[in-house]
Amino acid sequence: MTAHVYISWRLRQIAGQGRAAMKRNWLIFRAAAVLLLAAAPSLAAPIVEGVPPRDLTDPKSLRSEPLSGVAPVPIADLFFTRVGTDGIWIPHSGAVAIATNLTGRFNLWTVPAGGGFPLQLTQSDDRQLGLAASPDGKWIVFQSDHGGQEIYDLYATPASGGAVVNLTDTPDVDEQSVVFSPDGSQLAFTRRPKTEPSNNIAVMDFATRQVRQLTHEADKDFAWGP
Repeated sequence: MTAHVYISWRLRQIAGQGRAAMKRNWLIFRAAAVLLLAAAPSLAAPIVEGVPPRDLTDPKSLRSEPLSGVAPVPIADLFFTRVGTDGIWIPHSGAVAIATNLTGRFNLWTVPAGGGFPLQLTQSDDRQLGLAASPDGKWIVFQSDHGGQEIYDLYATPASGGAVVNLTDTPDVDEQSVVFSPDGSQLAFTRRPKTEPSNNIAVMDFATRQVRQLTHEADKDFAWGP
């Protein structure tokens, strides 16, 4: 067979395969279209019933497959699960601040960014979260409630450790979601007296602790946040 004859034969073979593939794809498309049209009435039908009723599961019928070589976990151990709620970078310090219940309560800790054991900054029986670091890295501001009543005050603590300062000290007003201004001179946060339905935005002069409310939302369906 000469090269010219072989090339002509190969081109006819490829063309035949192309026509066969097109015919096969066309048949598949037609079959899919027929199935879709047949199912259309049921797909378009409105859903008028919920989950069909069924008998309640008998708790005694439930069983967990045992894992060989593993002892049961004591119930008391489940109370030692530890989590974190917040984490922020502390500028110019090479560390992060976190809120974690490592000791059983959500307090503030710092952890070296390069690794290492955390250093506890605060000790309280009340949960502490919503962290914000000052731009110079010297202060960490956070929110904490009292006795679980979810009316939060704003507090500040030195990032290197030291006394905690209550910035707002308002038992009947909830303050949350604090952020520092870029120059670190002011704080913005949400403010809501417990008798009012909506959050508003307030700012505090960090040096003098003077608070000024910026918004006055009267509609209970709306709220403001920094």
